[in-house]
Amino acid sequence: MEGWERRDERSGQEKLLRDRALAFMIALSLLVLCFAAMRESLLSLWLHDRLAFDAHTIGLVFTVNGLAIAVVQFTLTGRLANRFGEMTTLRIGIACYGLSWLGLVLAQDLSLVLVAIAVNALGTALFGTSLQTLVSLRSPATVRGAVMGLYQSSSSLARFLGAAFSGTLFGQLGANVPFSIGAAAMLPALAITFAIAA
Repeated sequence: MEGWERRDERSGQEKLLRDRALAFMIALSLLVLCFAAMRESLLSLWLHDRLAFDAHTIGLVFTVNGLAIAVVQFTLTGRLANRFGEMTTLRIGIACYGLSWLGLVLAQDLSLVLVAIAVNALGTALFGTSLQTLVSLRSPATVRGAVMGLYQSSSSLARFLGAAFSGTLFGQLGANVPFSIGAAAMLPALAITFAIAA
């Protein structure tokens, strides 16, 4: 049984290397989730440093973020995907990420932060669900488990890299630099989605 599992894993890796669209999807996951992890790891520090928010207000921001993600996933994600398709909702999610990080850079008070966080929550829900669905649909049933495992591994790597470099960017280059770079990085991310669809 273990031999079959290893063979399926090797087959999934070979399939990923041969399939241009799947390779682009993995690259997209690495790019976007790296900056998403950067935002997650820095947000509380950024809120205190830039806007002098106390622990209660920072907790409120994270509460809104979690609640907004849950609401979007339960009410909007499926409907938007059914109406426009996963590729369109994927692009909307990427655009929301970029706009939310730009919004944080420009935010001067709690109200603007909450708007940016709500937009980020929409991006989180749409991007993650849409990309995972596209990877699954692209993978043949015989190697789907192995390919999805590789996709999840790439997501974990992206989160590690984002968290690892977030402090350096924040401390050495400035509080807004990670979000500014992240917002700019969503432009090539959008370009990758068109390469996937080509």
